[in-house]
Amino acid sequence: MDTIYFGEPPKMIFHCKVARRKTFKWPQGEFDCLIAVLVETGRFKFTINGVTDEASKNDIVFFPPNVHFKRTIYESLVFHNIGFCVPEPNTGWNKLCGKYTFEDKLRIESTIKMLSRLAATDEIETSSEEQSHLTSDLLYQLAIEQRFKQNDADRCNDAVINDICSVLRANMSSKVDFELLAKDHGMTQVQFIRRFSKAMGITPGKYLAQQRLKLAYSLLSSGAITVAETAKLCGFDSPFYLSECFKKQYGITPTQAKSGEKATRTSNGNVTR
Repeated sequence: MDTIYFGEPPKMIFHCKVARRKTFKWPQGEFDCLIAVLVETGRFKFTINGVTDEASKNDIVFFPPNVHFKRTIYESLVFHNIGFCVPEPNTGWNKLCGKYTFEDKLRIESTIKMLSRLAATDEIETSSEEQSHLTSDLLYQLAIEQRFKQNDADRCNDAVINDICSVLRANMSSKVDFELLAKDHGMTQVQFIRRFSKAMGITPGKYLAQQRLKLAYSLLSSGAITVAETAKLCGFDSPFYLSECFKKQYGITPTQAKSGEKATRTSNGNVTR
């Protein structure tokens, strides 16, 4: 997938949860807005712009406005149907098309659970401030993950290390066993650290810490969640520890970042001018 640079996300029009569906009400056609299908369980096949793919648990599929599609359910589907306003040109969101797989499974599953609790019964389309908040968070999560993935690909041409970077990004809220991770990729821990450091210019532990802080900065600057929620999602033991690491890295506190203040240091720790 080509890199997309995202601007202000489109506003949510509606959200509804669809449970235990064996066929789509609209197996083919065109939508007049941007529609996202977020899969909770099950599997379906779709074709958009001549490209065919399959989506399953935790995947999100975007159906662009005024673009013909076909779709078929293979396994009984539970999904969230989300409508967004037609994205503005040149914002990045107007290029969304087809399937995206989230790396951070824990975070997306948490969002799905909250959306399920907010959804009305009988597949009724509803729109609330809370639903809008969560669906915007979905879009921000997608944008952040795509940017991190592209940054790593630009830095490293080692396919194995790129795969490991994806694993680390997908586990930013969890404790990572580097010895087991190395073993899973056919290396001793010493071999793994050497190979990773050569490819990325940084040790695996420092890379993970750096990615956690970058994610924390993105989440806080979007104003979407609290400092305590950010600490939990980004793998910090407490908001206090996040604040300590955050201020050392960026020169401001998480609360200041959330209120819109800009970092005084880059991700490498250098003071900006």
